[in-house]
Formats: sequence, structure tokens, C-alpha cells
Amino acid sequence: MLTTLKILQTLQSLKPTLKKDGFALVGIFGSYAREEADESSDMIICLIRKRSDH
Repeated sequence: MLTTLKILQTLQSLKPTLKKDGFALVGIFGSYAREEADESSDMIICLIRKRSDH
């Protein structure tokens, strides 16, 4: 099972690519964010993209 730390490290490593692709914010929610996840938990990742003018 993935840990919250491993998820955050992975997202951090993807940050330059996500930023280049126009994403402004990335985060996790739910049981992983609260560090209460178990094997039946789903992973909720939120990606917020910057608004494009074109």
C-alpha cells in the first residue's frame, strides 16, 4: 500500500511537468490526506489548471 509520504513525494517529482502543462495546484484529499488510509481506500488527487486565455 502507498503511504501519504510516497504519494506526496511522487506528486512533488511531477510538479515541474505539471507546472509546464499549466497546472497551478495539486493536492490529495480524503483518508490519504488524513493518514487514515487502508487497503480499501481510494486515492483522491486534485489538479487545478491555470485558466487559459486562448
